[in-house]
Amino acid sequence: MISDNLYLQIKEDLVSCDRVQMLTLAAFGLERLWRMFEDWTKTEGDPLLYQKPNSFRQRMRDILDHIWEQIESGQEINPYEKEFNDFCNFVNASFDENDGQDVDMGTGTPLIDEMFSGAVCFFSEREARSYASSCIVSYAGYLSELLYDCFYDECKKSVSGQEISPGERAKLLDAKIDAAIAEHPLWKEEIERIKHDFAIVKKESNHFKSLCERKVEIQRMNYITEADLT
Repeated sequence: MISDNLYLQIKEDLVSCDRVQMLTLAAFGLERLWRMFEDWTKTEGDPLLYQKPNSFRQRMRDILDHIWEQIESGQEINPYEKEFNDFCNFVNASFDENDGQDVDMGTGTPLIDEMFSGAVCFFSEREARSYASSCIVSYAGYLSELLYDCFYDECKKSVSGQEISPGERAKLLDAKIDAAIAEHPLWKEEIERIKHDFAIVKKESNHFKSLCERKVEIQRMNYITEADLT
């Protein structure tokens, strides 16, 4: 999918960044998901969820704030690994293991998922670029899934009559959907935001106040839901 290609491209682009710059970009990516997550914490949650969503809010915010403390101090490894692990354990204990795949955390899902994947880059140097890239493109990945569903039926009709194998048809369908997503204004806007973040980090990496100003801008950005595309 188009988001996979973006992930690989960002991973390569991170080669030109030092570790703190890379972590700053990853933090921007996580903050892009904060408003979505925060709105979810104001809901009633899912019947299979033992905890109320609002019990997740401060725990998550504390982790993100610790990440910014790490960036401000220029630390290679975040010293709050216990708090990070405690949050992950809290999430896992919030629903029955057998029901995990059925628990709907709504717009809180992308940020929660990233805590179990990309956020590892702050606590370990192992595969740091891979994990940081995951954080950076996390919202783009969420957006691509919405747009994929939006374009699926239309693109499927365009390939259904072609005399090719099922495998070739599936590849052609995915290619057509990716091409449609690539031209969509929402996708282009997100790509430009990521480029802008790179430019800011390269220019202002030694000016923490400027990075915080960008963080606040990102937190205030609107996010798209399925309802916005119908």
